Amino acid sequence: MVLVKNMALFFLGFLPAVAVASMTLAGVFGDHIESSPQWKVGWNPFVWLIMTAPWLLPTAVVVPLLHFLGKGVSRRFSRVVARRVLLGASPALFMVAVLALWGPGNFRLDFVLPVAVSGVLYGALQRIPD
Repeated sequence: MVLVKNMALFFLGFLPAVAVASMTLAGVFGDHIESSPQWKVGWNPFVWLIMTAPWLLPTAVVVPLLHFLGKGVSRRFSRVVARRVLLGASPALFMVAVLALWGPGNFRLDFVLPVAVSGVLYGALQRIPD
């Protein structure tokens, strides 16, 4: 059941966090994402979610890896140690998954930083099984 909650957390936490982080990063640095001229992306998080989620849906394969990593570490050590391991492993694994899916040519700040920030958020909120 905890794995199902972690998957739900991926869809309800990680993906929206990437969209908001991408929107904020584009607003701060003035980057304009290439889109159709009819779309005015701006500061609309729902449009950003529509634009970023399809690219990041395959990274859902990382969720079971993090789940079992947290479970294994919490059995050997305390939950605090497991949480610290997940805080480091979550952004690393999500970035590796993104780069494996879309290639090292996409190792750009505007593509990797929102994934890393959202990975830290996901690692902090992920449920650790008993």
